Amino acid sequence: MNETLSIVDLENRWEKSLMATEALVVQYPETYREIKSLVKEVVTRTLDIGDYLPTAERLVSLMQEMDAVTADSIFHFFREQFSPTSIGKLKLFRFECMDLYELMKAFDAWRLKSHHLGVIK
Repeated sequence: MNETLSIVDLENRWEKSLMATEALVVQYPETYREIKSLVKEVVTRTLDIGDYLPTAERLVSLMQEMDAVTADSIFHFFREQFSPTSIGKLKLFRFECMDLYELMKAFDAWRLKSHHLGVIK
């Protein structure tokens, strides 16, 4: 896979990923909140080593529920990263969660910016 992508191509992929993620979040808001909560817990708190695998399995389960329809969302890549087959890299789990958490924050910011809500009096 030696393809050279321009900045425009990358921005288009990012925009497509954000829109796919938004469609999933609209369809599964509770699942999104649970994923966000689990990831935030891994990033901000101390997680016992025995809790890594069950947490990763729960995240994969939630992501499979959300990402069954499309492979374009931000969850698709992380679902593969957190899967029990690749979880042999437990020392990277926290860093992967940090990446996902930052992407979720960027998604939330994009969503707020792109949806202009106003108060009607």
